[in-house]
Amino acid sequence: SEAKFRTLYDSTSDAVMLLDPKGFFDCNPATLAMFGCATREEFCSKHPTDVSPPVQPDGTDSLTLARQYIAMAMEKGSLSFEWMHKRADTGETFPSEVLLNALELDGKRVLQTVVRDITERKRSEESLRLQSAALEAAANAIVITDHNGTIQLVNPAFTALTGYTAQEAVGQNPRILKGGKQDEAFYRNLWQTISSGQVWSGELTNRRKDGSFYAEEMMITPLRNADGVIVRYIAIKQDITERKRAAEALRQSEEQLRAMFELASVGIAQADPHTGQWLRVNQKMCEITGYSAGELLQMRVPDITYAEDRQLDREAFERVVRGEAPDYRMEKRYVRKDGALVWVNVNMTIIRDAAGQPTWTMAAIEDITKRKQAEKA
Repeated sequence: SEAKFRTLYDSTSDAVMLLDPKGFFDCNPATLAMFGCATREEFCSKHPTDVSPPVQPDGTDSLTLARQYIAMAMEKGSLSFEWMHKRADTGETFPSEVLLNALELDGKRVLQTVVRDITERKRSEESLRLQSAALEAAANAIVITDHNGTIQLVNPAFTALTGYTAQEAVGQNPRILKGGKQDEAFYRNLWQTISSGQVWSGELTNRRKDGSFYAEEMMITPLRNADGVIVRYIAIKQDITERKRAAEALRQSEEQLRAMFELASVGIAQADPHTGQWLRVNQKMCEITGYSAGELLQMRVPDITYAEDRQLDREAFERVVRGEAPDYRMEKRYVRKDGALVWVNVNMTIIRDAAGQPTWTMAAIEDITKRKQAEKA
């Protein structure tokens, strides 16, 4: 039996050592590997505090605490606890799980010490803790389901978004959020995509616990195990209701502005303040100049400005750019496509960026040819 014990003692992956009041007097090979010692004699020459940092993570003196644990183990027969150890060769510390067993050996009371390196376990626990903290703190709603789609975990953002608490959601299917705005083909395509191992992303309308609808942007990612089998689905949800409302309001506003732009009774033109290139013109501008919109967009402001008015026009514009004049208002002449001159009254606004630099101009252009002719008459 002693030979079997020695075989087990030497083959275990945990460090096992024997300790009496004088210190270590035996250890197995795993002890040497764990603590960076070449021989049993080298290790047994160490004091227990030689393989521990001076202070434990909680700030307690290692020697004082070790004496307390040894005394308790001798009294109770066994004791388990976590301990910070260090290697004798490098001084590198590592967390461990320690089991002390008091036993009789050759008529004397000794301690059998079993030490298990739990570095990887601690790293895993820390990783899980960080993942859990990230899940809890995430601004987006997160839902984790099993391979059948049954909800296993949700975060606080999910509750804020849907109104369902974790207790109410876990064990349910995500269809509790179904708003009825998408047809069955939509959900069939979604399920076929993720069950085949692909990521699905898209927008849909769901219903909260209180019955109100909301628009959400969702991405579902399949999670496989070591064998490549899908075991989880992770869904990240973002409420885009306000974004959709803002986009719709912007679309309606743009349509209104476009209608006003095109139906205006005066010419309206947008131009680059640096080059004078026309960027956008309405139909009335085309009627005034005789050019089509496509033709005007290939031209610059000076191209249709009468030669005798160009210098005065440029000086007036530059005064406004420099801030020497509040705005640009000028009567000048355009040369129409057919060669005729047309008098126009131009009221221009310069649009600037946050730094105050001109980005583009918008001008209202009124045909005043008949008025000019009347004045001349």
